[in-house]
Amino acid sequence: MSAFDAENFFDSNVTNEVGSTVLNPVPANTYKAIIEKVSARPWSNEQKGTSGITVDVSYAIVDDNKAIEEVVGRPPKVTQGYFADLIPNTMQMDYSKGKNVSLMRVREAVGQNVAGQNWNPKMMEGQALQIVVVLDPQKNSDVTYNRVKSVAPLGM
Repeated sequence: MSAFDAENFFDSNVTNEVGSTVLNPVPANTYKAIIEKVSARPWSNEQKGTSGITVDVSYAIVDDNKAIEEVVGRPPKVTQGYFADLIPNTMQMDYSKGKNVSLMRVREAVGQNVAGQNWNPKMMEGQALQIVVVLDPQKNSDVTYNRVKSVAPLGM
């Protein structure tokens, strides 16, 4: 691949067609999925004076016959953000009882919630599981978006 040239990139990407402004959501259903990526991002709410970390898990839906891709216009993927419970005054996730429960359900679904076994969220990448995808309305608009309602090991 040749070196990237920003001016050439923009000059060669001229269109007179209208672009999409709404992402077609994946239809609500139960799917086999592969965890494609696990990432973390900071968040803050200046009005409330709070901040934290969200762990985003991107699920690539297995679509062998491309039926879902035909409906949504792209390879089907759903990303779910999980607010991380942190140990106070640290940037460390809290693994104690009742903490990070939603993320630990994902860990359990991929068979990694094992006592005595070292673990971090990135270890879930490439693992298969079953996800239940639902559609939620966006506040103050007609747009709907995907949410992963639940996860389970394959075959459940």
